[in-house]
Amino acid sequence: MGLDLLQDKYDNYIEEEERYLDEVNELYEINKYNNKLQKDIDNTTNQAHRAQLQALQQEIEARAENNKLSEYDLQIMEAKYNALQK
Repeated sequence: MGLDLLQDKYDNYIEEEERYLDEVNELYEINKYNNKLQKDIDNTTNQAHRAQLQALQQEIEARAENNKLSEYDLQIMEAKYNALQK
């Protein structure tokens, strides 16, 4: 029974670790979003839209500084970005 519990904890740990990006992929994704956002910020003439894009850019940077990004975090950022584009 002790080994089963240990195996379950190990499996849960591995599953949780797989949700997070490694450092290289995390940096790549952050840079990708920052480049997209910066390009849109530079090209927009609407000040309100520009402010929303800048806020999203700051949110991405804050999330990256506070903890490792997960796939879920990236999905949220992508959904917010798509919503701003529409």
